[in-house]
Amino acid sequence: MRLDRLAAVDPPPVQQRNGTDLTSMSRQPAAALSRQGGRSQWLLPLLLVLVAGGAGAWVVSRWGLEETDNAQLEADLTELSSRVAGTVEQVAVEDNQQVRAGDLLVRLDSREARAQLLQAEADLGA
Repeated sequence: MRLDRLAAVDPPPVQQRNGTDLTSMSRQPAAALSRQGGRSQWLLPLLLVLVAGGAGAWVVSRWGLEETDNAQLEADLTELSSRVAGTVEQVAVEDNQQVRAGDLLVRLDSREARAQLLQAEADLGA
């Protein structure tokens, strides 16, 4: 019987130096404590999943895209074709110079073309 009587007696209140009653704080319901701990258990993983998903979406959206501030083409060799065959005598443009349709780019050696012309005229006259 004596044990039953001791178990029913509340312990004396415990106080801090500033007078706050710590006994009432320690008697919070267990459900409230488990809810607070449960929230922090799923909040951090959810936040990590959202950050990882956002980073993954950004990487996928940028995949294969190239950006440049310099939209100029520079090349050492550029293929050109002419209407007639011949040896280049003079190049009339500089590197990276802008040209328009009809501008003179190169001057061909005309000696071979003149020789063919003279031969054709001689064949006609004979």
